[in-house]
Amino acid sequence: MKILPILILLLALNLSSSAQESLSDFNVIKISLTDFAIGQYTLGYERMMGNDWSVNATVSGVGYAVNSRSFSMGSYYNEWGEWFNIESEMEAQVEGFGTSIGLRKYSVHEGLELHGLYGGVFAQWRNCKTDFIEDFENFEAFSEFYSLEYPHNLNHTSTMNSLGVGVELGYHWLSDNGLSLDVFAGPMFRSFKRENTFESLPMSEANAEDGLDDRFRNHYYTSPQFSDLYQGRTGSWFRAGITLGLKL
Repeated sequence: MKILPILILLLALNLSSSAQESLSDFNVIKISLTDFAIGQYTLGYERMMGNDWSVNATVSGVGYAVNSRSFSMGSYYNEWGEWFNIESEMEAQVEGFGTSIGLRKYSVHEGLELHGLYGGVFAQWRNCKTDFIEDFENFEAFSEFYSLEYPHNLNHTSTMNSLGVGVELGYHWLSDNGLSLDVFAGPMFRSFKRENTFESLPMSEANAEDGLDDRFRNHYYTSPQFSDLYQGRTGSWFRAGITLGLKL
């Protein structure tokens, strides 16, 4: 899976080399400005295939930590009928890798290749691992009815693989001195597979999976940061960004 996008890129570059002999050679190296804001670091490359066609590829790394956050997980009551909230803290460490490859069709603007409005298609693959550490405050529930599916810590690692395809519309500005600014957006269809590995299980793994789904559906979803972690940043249904680059 990891090698396929690289092989496609090498093939596209090889097939395009003979078609470019009469054209000036355009190569642009880019970095994503928007990805920095979410703890992702993306390096891009775009190569001209003709007056109005290009092939582009990106490589991304994900690496960030989320500091401890407190959540109210539900409630319980003691033997005297007094009700108490169940408080939990969660922190996470995220690591990941991604790559994409695509083709763009330009409406040639001012006679410059790789400059102006364009439409494109792309394929994207990502792998992301998130380590979750959870800590309940000590409590003893007198009754099983306390609005919590799984009454134990859920320290676990989620490993997610994602494959997506999509379309994009953007504008690439290329100055005379070689400075590049690229703005793009578009929808993407993706599928992903997630596997959870638990550190310890006082109850069954099926119970733990149900408890994990309950937490992110009814508790952690209130924090976009943790909701995003659960998806592992494997890509969204809508993709957008701004890149800054330099023509080589």
